[in-house]
Amino acid sequence: PPASPSIQLIHPELETDLGGSWRSGRPTPGARNSVYNTQAPPQSRRVTHTPKQPTPGEPVVISALVTDPEGVASVSFSYQIVRPGRYFCRYLKFSNNGSPSYDSRFESPSSWISVQMSDDGLGDDVIAGDGLFTGTVPAVQQRDRYLVRYRITVSDAAGNSIRVPYQDDPQPNFAYFVYDGTPDWTGRIRPGDTPVTFPGELMSSIPTYFLLSTSSWVNDSQFGGYGGSEYLWPGTLIYDGEVYDHIQYRPRGGVHRFQYGKNFWKFDFNRGHRFQAKDEYGNNYDTEWSKLNFSSIVQQVNFGHRGEQGLFEGVGFRLFELCGVEASKTHHVQFYVIDDARPTGATQYDTDYYGLFLAIEQMDGQFLEEHKLPDGNLYKIEGYSGKSNNQGPTQVTNRSDVSSFISAYRSGAPTASWWRRNLDIDKYLSYRTIVEGIHHYDIAYGKNYFYYHNPETRKYQVHPWDLDLTFANNMYGNGNHDFKSKVALNPAFNTDYQNRVREIMDLLYNRDEGYKLIDETVKFVYPRGEPSLVDADRRLWDNHPRLNHKDRYYDISSARNFEGMVRTVKTYFTSRGGWMRSTLLTQNSQVPSIPVLTYEGDPDFPTDDSRFSCSAYASPAGSGIAAMEWRVAEVHNPSVPNYDPTKPNIYEIEEGFESGELTSFNPNYQFPPGALRVGRTYRARVRFKDVAGRWGSWSA
Repeated sequence: PPASPSIQLIHPELETDLGGSWRSGRPTPGARNSVYNTQAPPQSRRVTHTPKQPTPGEPVVISALVTDPEGVASVSFSYQIVRPGRYFCRYLKFSNNGSPSYDSRFESPSSWISVQMSDDGLGDDVIAGDGLFTGTVPAVQQRDRYLVRYRITVSDAAGNSIRVPYQDDPQPNFAYFVYDGTPDWTGRIRPGDTPVTFPGELMSSIPTYFLLSTSSWVNDSQFGGYGGSEYLWPGTLIYDGEVYDHIQYRPRGGVHRFQYGKNFWKFDFNRGHRFQAKDEYGNNYDTEWSKLNFSSIVQQVNFGHRGEQGLFEGVGFRLFELCGVEASKTHHVQFYVIDDARPTGATQYDTDYYGLFLAIEQMDGQFLEEHKLPDGNLYKIEGYSGKSNNQGPTQVTNRSDVSSFISAYRSGAPTASWWRRNLDIDKYLSYRTIVEGIHHYDIAYGKNYFYYHNPETRKYQVHPWDLDLTFANNMYGNGNHDFKSKVALNPAFNTDYQNRVREIMDLLYNRDEGYKLIDETVKFVYPRGEPSLVDADRRLWDNHPRLNHKDRYYDISSARNFEGMVRTVKTYFTSRGGWMRSTLLTQNSQVPSIPVLTYEGDPDFPTDDSRFSCSAYASPAGSGIAAMEWRVAEVHNPSVPNYDPTKPNIYEIEEGFESGELTSFNPNYQFPPGALRVGRTYRARVRFKDVAGRWGSWSA
């Protein structure tokens, strides 16, 4: 929370005598604390405004709970109107060294209108004299696309006064945004095409973010060629009725930062005012974000995949996470930039609407918290060098840990035991499987991934980043990161690697689960058979004056539409899966045969009678059995009974019940009742392992 002012506060039930000694308990009758009385201003809390996001012409009630032992003398609020196209904030702009240039308009007394507040019992559930003070911003001040800032000043009978938010708060005011609802938007792909109108209800059907700024700052940041990492441009971001005022933004990306026209954005939020993001189902992420990344979801045209509209990154990050490799959360957003007095202009390109983007979770300390990882050193790797994105409280502060780790494996020939001590092998093998599955080969030159040094295991983990150049064999890079040869292809680990590849392909990377993951990734932006958000984005950007290489969406699709792009990704699952089986799974002719599973329980499927049997163990290599394993896992997707489209899919590879390795063959097994819940749909499987440590495929 924001820091409080430097004043001395003493709890009213802790009294002091003239000698300065303390005694606790109930105050002595008539006793007073002179420091509390003479220096402490009234306490202000529960500051709210109603309604949360007003519409034009709707009065707004400001309220605050204000109390003071000596009595509250006065409470007032002052408000400031920020008109669209005439945006201003606490800062004019940030310099390259991160220092702000302050805007005199923000603190100018003429820009604030004062209103006295009263404790008169007006409003819902308000009792006169209860300390809840209210005041109203009149209806005439509520205009569409206006930002209204306010702050509250309180004084007590002793003349002590204070203003909230406190002056050291990086967001020195409260605020609300007046909006008349998302308007319809009409656009065409090419001049002469029949225009299509997209209703406002559709345009705001997914998370919708608004940036308030000035047109000169937006153009400067997005098209001015800035290549640094400082957040130089101020603005206000609004989402779900919450106003994140006085934030900063900048362009995002490396060598391709300005090469598309529809470019990448990155936003930095203030201390104490982190961003509460929601997924497309409307669920809050567990952790608020200090930074927000936008992918423009516009591919380089030389690879032919422009128009994949976030499929590559959305599906890719989710594949990693489903396989146990913590990866960034993503969700599509509609983005509106309000930097002009009018919401529309002369052409379809001159509106607030800025298109469809993919929000990507920042890899930092909040990422570790979101994914239930201990607070440890997290490094973004570029050019085989680690840049710290989070500092663990118990770990080195000079990057010597990651430097030593990289130096040891790059300049030497570490033993298998060294790798086991220093690298989370199991997690890496899952990571490498998805790297191959999506052709995330732009990692070969020491970039586009993170190293996380887990302070509990003292091992490193590899986490994915920058997945836009994926899902095609012609994408950039050869994928030959050092770990490929030194770990995945190392005889000490290769059998485990092939076991993991086989398992992931059985449970996730296939036409069944994989296709459903693709469909879920785009279901909110592409409801089949009707105008969609991807259609609107294409009409805005395919021939936008700012875009390079115009009219190049869906080049690789024979139908020249988004449905063709979806088919392209699904087809890649099939073709790449065949390549993985023939290239990576070199032991397939030797692994145990796939068992056949039979349900033996009550035909009504009670949870206490989930009995199964399986066929006998067999191995084409003639090797004996070392273990067998049973598993049952819930699935939730459009193919199962009682499917609820308002809830996320549950994929079979996610947490389920596993028996663990059973070291003797028994064809019969009953899952414990606690492994299943009534009204859910499950898949059960079994598999065998031979004495050479090779697991066969899971049963059908």
